[in-house]
Amino acid sequence: MRALLAAVALLVARPAHAADAAALFEAGQFAAAADAARGEKSAESLTLAARASLVVAGYEVSDKAKALMLIDEAEADADKALTVSPGDVGATLQRAVALGYRAKLTRSPGLAKQALRLMEQSAKRAPRNALAWASIGGWHGESVVELGKFIAGTMLGAKTDRGVEAFERAVALDASSPVFRTYYAMMLIGIGKPDPAKLRALLTPAANGRGGDGFDQLMRARARALLTALDSGKKSALEAAAQKARPFSGLD
Repeated sequence: MRALLAAVALLVARPAHAADAAALFEAGQFAAAADAARGEKSAESLTLAARASLVVAGYEVSDKAKALMLIDEAEADADKALTVSPGDVGATLQRAVALGYRAKLTRSPGLAKQALRLMEQSAKRAPRNALAWASIGGWHGESVVELGKFIAGTMLGAKTDRGVEAFERAVALDASSPVFRTYYAMMLIGIGKPDPAKLRALLTPAANGRGGDGFDQLMRARARALLTALDSGKKSALEAAAQKARPFSGLD
């Protein structure tokens, strides 16, 4: 009997495989996905762990200290992935996002610039990687939204035109991604360029699409909220919806 119980305990306690982690991420169970993926040693699984932790940090916690701890974990996972596979673009981009998130929460221009360098290196290394271009677009847009056009430009070199250009490339490379479309729309609203026709063209496919992983579904919900606000015809409602859709909007 004891032997049977021990065998059952081993089965229950076994480390989850990368496939398990991917399934958890698909289901939107991001924290569990990070834990499962972290148990593996491949660059792919460690990159998934970093991505999952960053989703939790940006969208599922309300405490700044907790968010920063998750960002630290994500960066550590991305660093481990790069040790396994030096130069891996996916891992590099997750490390860049982690740095960018920490820069945002700690108001660090140095970290923000470091994040952009990694994003630009990734885009140069893999020019058809849509995430690389979307990351660059998000960096420029978020910097301007957060700091204002003048300060973001003076302090960081952020440019709204560069953000628009990068997002256009991302959407052209992966038109089916609700993430890129929704983030692009959020940026346009944030920088004061909320052209209704452009926003509708971006958001409608994202809101009405099917499939994708848990983060895709999270962004589809935000696309629907933005469309509802757009339909209201109220600028304040649209701006509020865009603000709510941004990462860390739920922090106390």
